[in-house]
Amino acid sequence: MVGIDIPLPEGGSLCRYLLPSDPEFNDTLEIEAAFGIDNHFPAASNFVTVLIKYLKADDLDDSGSGRQERWLATLSLIEARGSAAKWPRAAQTVRGGNPLGNQFKQYGLIYTNIGDN
Repeated sequence: MVGIDIPLPEGGSLCRYLLPSDPEFNDTLEIEAAFGIDNHFPAASNFVTVLIKYLKADDLDDSGSGRQERWLATLSLIEARGSAAKWPRAAQTVRGGNPLGNQFKQYGLIYTNIGDN
């Protein structure tokens, strides 16, 4: 309808696979904030796949916070919903195999200790 503003849910490209009422929504916001992911992030499926592998590592210490388990459950749900929606996997580019293409500086992912608050 013309003239009606419908507010979009907050969050980035990972949140689009959840409803704000989903229990995992706040963990998704936390993940996006930790890694600087917004609505324009072009490699959500690649990111989710890699972070799931990282979170499954036996030697990862989240100091009993439960964050590792929550994030893993949340990302697994996002992966399942994204796959069902046939989400695109960003192709590797010629420049060093970077799926972010020329947006590398905008989304320069850094190593993050997920145990930190």
